[in-house]
Amino acid sequence: ASSNPAAFDATSNNDAKDDDVVEEANGRMPPVAPTAMALIDTTHRRAVADLVWLPASCQVDSRGHLLDPEHTRGAPSSQFLTVSGDGQVLFWDTRYKDIADGKLPHVGKKNY
Repeated sequence: ASSNPAAFDATSNNDAKDDDVVEEANGRMPPVAPTAMALIDTTHRRAVADLVWLPASCQVDSRGHLLDPEHTRGAPSSQFLTVSGDGQVLFWDTRYKDIADGKLPHVGKKNY
């Protein structure tokens, strides 16, 4: 074993990647670590049944209105919707930090 932490980390990451390959070969989805979580009051009350990415040309603002093409042209898709057994269809945006910081006023309001 090496005393170099970087060498150890590289080995650990390779082992994790190998485990993911085995999971995929077995037909199971490898686990995915969350990068953000929604507040319980703003999310589904039951399990999500489906998730659909919106096309880049069909993005919505915080009020549900379609964004002008000038704001979607050439940009990758960053929004998706989820459907749950609780009857809700919720829209999500992966740029939530930029929206909260006021960097995307055409999408949503700045959080103070």
